[in-house]
Amino acid sequence: MGLHEICPWQYYNSLANIGNDQTMNVSSLALLLVLAASVATSQVRVSRSWYHDIIRQPAPSGPIPALAGGVEMFRSFGSVGNEQAWQFRLHAVAELYRFTDSTDPVQWSTSAEFHHELTANPYSQISFNPRTARWEEQVLVHMATTAATFRAGWIHRCKHDVDNLEGSNELTNEPTLPVQRTIILTGPIVGAATAPFNMLGGSGILAATTEWYAVAEDYRRPSSSSTALLSDVQGAVTVQARWNMALSPAISLQSTIWASLPWFAARYNAPSQGLPYDGRAEVALSVRGSAARLDLVLAAERQFDEVAFLSGQATSLVQVGLRFAPR
Repeated sequence: MGLHEICPWQYYNSLANIGNDQTMNVSSLALLLVLAASVATSQVRVSRSWYHDIIRQPAPSGPIPALAGGVEMFRSFGSVGNEQAWQFRLHAVAELYRFTDSTDPVQWSTSAEFHHELTANPYSQISFNPRTARWEEQVLVHMATTAATFRAGWIHRCKHDVDNLEGSNELTNEPTLPVQRTIILTGPIVGAATAPFNMLGGSGILAATTEWYAVAEDYRRPSSSSTALLSDVQGAVTVQARWNMALSPAISLQSTIWASLPWFAARYNAPSQGLPYDGRAEVALSVRGSAARLDLVLAAERQFDEVAFLSGQATSLVQVGLRFAPR
């Protein structure tokens, strides 16, 4: 029996219809959810709200057998300085070459991922003032079995200023000083994810990745007196748990908890921030069409460093938004 016959799913939102032969201890999942929500930490990644295990999509062997993409739009409230008032994200995943046919019990493939995020505050005459652009690219090798998928490759992540101003407000005449903060993180990445398994009337997935940064840079101009530098980060462990329950053939309820744990070459010292961590929790109502799905999302997010500012400042927010993604 082939891999696609055992786990015949194309994307996460269809998990409620599959994974019937996968089992897992629910108490272990609950423990991971508690840990992810309370202690795990890391710098924000653009792909934090995106999941597409492309090797589990049935496809023939050969070049470029699959291509997927999506877009997210969020209105956020409560972030420090309202810097995260708007979030727009674009995602693209291309399977470069699949070495095995979907009927093989073990799958091998390669992919490239591209993620972009634009954030904006509301301080302009149109209540939309672009502030930061963030990119994330990954080149990966995948292996999949009936129980799990594994990936390894290289990740590049960077942040750049858009308007080159800190605290700019077009509605006042207060002078502002031009600032610039550029962040570059790049290095090898490895990860694993479970196959879908039955849980609480729906389907669940657990996934984790570990990153090591061969290059970690945090350029600030003018230089900041803060010692909380991302150039000191050496790597991060990221975990996520996802659950999906079908309400009808076309509608399902989803929930996700995502979080990471970084480690640093020097103590991360940002006054009044406590433990540095990033985390995200969301619930979504998902509607599937013939070619794609639409998620109506309610989420809470915490970032240990609002990178629109020169100095490290933690920020928390709640948001509502839309996500268009593959079925």
